[in-house]
This record gives sequence, C-alpha cells and structure tokens, in this order.
Amino acid sequence: MSGGHGRVGRLLAPHGVVDLGCDVTNPLEVQHSIKYLKPNLIIHLASHSEVDWCEQHVDESVDVNFLGASNVVTAAEQIGCPVVLFSSDHVFDGRKWWGRYKEKDERFPLNTYGMAKVAAEGLQGIFDNIKIIRTSFLFDYDRLKWQIYNLEKGYSEGYPTFIRRSFMYYPHFIKSFLEYLSRFDEMPDVLHISGSEVVSWHQFMSMVANKFGLDMTRVVARTKDIGGHAPRGHRLGLNVSLSKKLGLPQFGYLEGIEQMKVDSGR
Repeated sequence: MSGGHGRVGRLLAPHGVVDLGCDVTNPLEVQHSIKYLKPNLIIHLASHSEVDWCEQHVDESVDVNFLGASNVVTAAEQIGCPVVLFSSDHVFDGRKWWGRYKEKDERFPLNTYGMAKVAAEGLQGIFDNIKIIRTSFLFDYDRLKWQIYNLEKGYSEGYPTFIRRSFMYYPHFIKSFLEYLSRFDEMPDVLHISGSEVVSWHQFMSMVANKFGLDMTRVVARTKDIGGHAPRGHRLGLNVSLSKKLGLPQFGYLEGIEQMKVDSGR
C-alpha cells in the first residue's frame, strides 16, 4: 500500500499489508519500490484529504492526489499488478435532492480535492488495472478528540444541519474492506463502502455527545454557511446498496459511535 502512515494504513498493517515506503510524487521512487517489493495488489491510500488545505495548496494537492495516483498505477501496470484507488464522496456536488449517490452517478466536484479525485478516477479509462473505492467521512476517537474535548469543557460549537454525510467508524470500514479484498476479483470497478445511514453533522455530533454522556445542548445547530472554507456538497450521502448486495458487512453511525466509546475507554 501507499500512505501506510495514515489512519487506514495503520489499521491495515496488522493484517499483513505492507507499505511501499516511497514518495508517490517521485515516479522513480515509486517504480523502484514496486519492482523491489513485487506486490500482488496495491492499495493506493496516499493523499492530501483535508479539503480546506487542498483549496489553499492547489499544486501540492494535484501532485499527491492525481499525479501520485498516476505514478503508482503506471508503475503497477508494468509488473501486471492491480491497484485499488481510494476516492471520496467529494467527487459529487451534493445537489442531488432525492436518494443517495450511486457508483455510476455523474461527478461534479465543487472543490480542489474533489477535482483531483475525479482526475485520479479518470485513470480508469486509460489503465485496466484499477478498481475504485469511494467512502464518505470515516471517524475514530483520534479524529474527533478536539470536538469531544470541547464538549467536556462545556464549550458550545455550531455544527451544520445542511451538510449530510455517510459517517463510518474506521475499524468498521476496515472490516468491510478486508472482506472486499478477500473477494477482489469479483468486485466491481467502482464500489461505495461507507456508513449505511446519511445524517447531518449536527445529528452526528449530537449523538457523539449523547453516547459520551455530554451536554447535547452544547452541540448547536448551524443553518448557514459561515464562509472561509472550501465549497462542500451539502448532501453527499453514498448509496451502499451494491456493497450490501455483494455481502460486505454493513454498519451504521450509531453502532460506530458506541464502539468508539468502548475502544477509547471513555
């Protein structure tokens, strides 16, 4: 895999997934690492995924999120190795009024991060060794610790009611993804692995507060954009009916929050 130091990479490592250990923006490094390790399959995780950062650092975002993917896929093809590219619900614009986004829905990204991911997905039209996994917001205690800390201290914070996502706990995602890898050959070219429900950020954080025994009134409903951020799609829920049909484990955000509380020892 590339990007082995990220959250998904760290959770995959105990299952025998080895990090390529190279800078994906350096094609020679990538080629050397892949030829040396001779992997049977590469999981391409390396990415800049902080949406606001990408909006402020366009060149670096494109270098890693698109050119990095291109370097990995190109080098992998030379040894006949398939690649799983990780993508995001940010490839959509969030303006779909009815239902959730399916794998074949048209992509209209609103921000630099989403545009780079669409470009990376486009490599599938050039190379035949690529499959794509899209997900939405993956969470764990580490990722939410400052929000939880602020609630514990009695601070109030506004969370949008109009931005909806498919929230999924990292270990739950790993469980589904490992099942995907075990049956990789039968998996489709594009697949959504994400939370089984779509809820707003306000609803999600309200339930985090509730499950952790914190004051839910501190989670304030925000009904307007406040500016200063990269544009985001408002309704980015992913349709996971295909992954369910394929028999991949399905998880909701509430069981993810409950498990997060247990795992954090809080």
